[in-house]
Amino acid sequence: MSTEFTIIRILDGIDFVLKAEQLPWSPGKGWQRPSHPGHNPKDRIYVGTKKAPLGVPVYVGDREGKYWLQTDAKKIALIQTKTGIESRMRKKLGEEAFESFISGWDERREKRQGYAKQNLDQYETFVENVRESDVPDIRKAEFALLSARADFTKSTVAWQMTDGVDDPNELEAIFLGKTSRGKDSTIGLPIMRTANLRLLRNKNKEDGTVPIGNREARQSTKFPGLGLPKYSFAACLIEGSKSEIVCLDTHMMQIYTGYDGKQMAGSKAMYEQLENHALMEAKQIGMSPFAYQWAVWDHKRGKQEKHDFLWTPRKHAR
Repeated sequence: MSTEFTIIRILDGIDFVLKAEQLPWSPGKGWQRPSHPGHNPKDRIYVGTKKAPLGVPVYVGDREGKYWLQTDAKKIALIQTKTGIESRMRKKLGEEAFESFISGWDERREKRQGYAKQNLDQYETFVENVRESDVPDIRKAEFALLSARADFTKSTVAWQMTDGVDDPNELEAIFLGKTSRGKDSTIGLPIMRTANLRLLRNKNKEDGTVPIGNREARQSTKFPGLGLPKYSFAACLIEGSKSEIVCLDTHMMQIYTGYDGKQMAGSKAMYEQLENHALMEAKQIGMSPFAYQWAVWDHKRGKQEKHDFLWTPRKHAR
């Protein structure tokens, strides 16, 4: 048996559902460990008897967070965390803009979830088309790598042009836009991109694998050019609706934090907290994470992009 606590507000302005195992209930003494993937197994929930306007303090744990359990029959919980997201948002947005962002949170969430749910079948088809396509997994990982810190359209052209090209000089020329396609493929960082691309391909040639896995694998796998967002993007392209991780690129970070996601780089804790929220939003409407992410991207830019080049492989002129 399980007890479901619905998180109605996080200090950072983010909400999700926490499902935990049934508590060996004893007021003031009983405790349980939450099973939600966003929480450390060492975290413990203590249920107290002292009442307060918001509820009762129920949490003591390694992360110095504070959980509040409402005392009504619905068992609605309020969780406050100290990951630093809120302080960064306040600093980058300013107090007035931050409060405005938070106050409009529910409305924006309902709109993006509404769009995604209305188009659920279409986006689930898109992600399965990518997963089941004839495009090799290694090429999908290459696309994720080349799309890092680059214009999406230009990185698409560069990716198409690199198919079958391994000569470092040719690769660098593509990334510098020094081919017949000109600036169409200019994505910069030619030396680094060439080195990382060839390293990825060599790994695949050595053992026939692509160094991409699930959420647990992502914790221990580090590959040049594939940070958290792009490693996750590669996993999504390869696994489609079966992917359990989400690519929180700059656009997704803007949706969830209100400011440029590049400034969130390097913080695994923040990335995973926001990822947990995106996963739960998808779960709330019965959608696979990658399909939901794709729909949210399109909703933000105001138009639908099928990206059918990812499931219709073809050679492109260089």
